[in-house]
Amino acid sequence: MRRETRASARAFGRHVQWGYWPDPLRAEGTPADVAAAAERLCRLVCDGGGVVDGEAVFDAGCGFAGTVDSLNGRLSGVDLVGLNIDPLQLADR
Repeated sequence: MRRETRASARAFGRHVQWGYWPDPLRAEGTPADVAAAAERLCRLVCDGGGVVDGEAVFDAGCGFAGTVDSLNGRLSGVDLVGLNIDPLQLADR
């Protein structure tokens, strides 16, 4: 695997979005920084949508199922379903 590909995989990991930095001028742009920003954006969107324990969530176009995985790790008693047109993105999930 090429070095750029490994860095991309570390940066994006389970998410397929860039992310959110509270202070963009302090963004480092490292794979770890991008991964943290992607998880931060995921949490902000889910929290903004009011997702709580015991709910059902359907993620259409879930990519690598990062949002489903994030919610599964943070909430309990949730019914989570991810749908994606690309089976390769879900192959190892």
